[in-house]
Amino acid sequence: TMEWAIAVNYTMPVSHDIISEDGPDDVRLLSVPLLASWQLGDWTWLGQEGGNTSSDGGRFWDYGVAVSRPFGNSIQFMAEVYGFTGLSFADNTVNYQLGVDYEISPAWHVLASVGSRIKSTEPAGLRLNYSFYLGLQWLTG
Repeated sequence: TMEWAIAVNYTMPVSHDIISEDGPDDVRLLSVPLLASWQLGDWTWLGQEGGNTSSDGGRFWDYGVAVSRPFGNSIQFMAEVYGFTGLSFADNTVNYQLGVDYEISPAWHVLASVGSRIKSTEPAGLRLNYSFYLGLQWLTG
């Protein structure tokens, strides 16, 4: 089964108080990604490709492929490769994430992932070295 979606979103800073000389710029981002999901046996595949434009005049593409598969009744393994590139495809960044979703109960899940850079044309100070995520998810309904 394949499903498609367009998920237009607009991102802006939560508070102008977080903006300082050393902090993030007051940049807003409009994203128009096309998403696809398909099931192959126990494997779920997700794909995304989208165009982005920012209030500072930047424009870029983002893309990614993710896969997940349950192991047993309470653990799901997830892997993702994703990236960003300028409109000319000259500047390219590719990263990966590996993660697990552990079901404590039907309503509560622990999510964890680690990742790093595969390739980046960004200056050394802007490159992703490592990323870590640990979260608690509460599902309702």
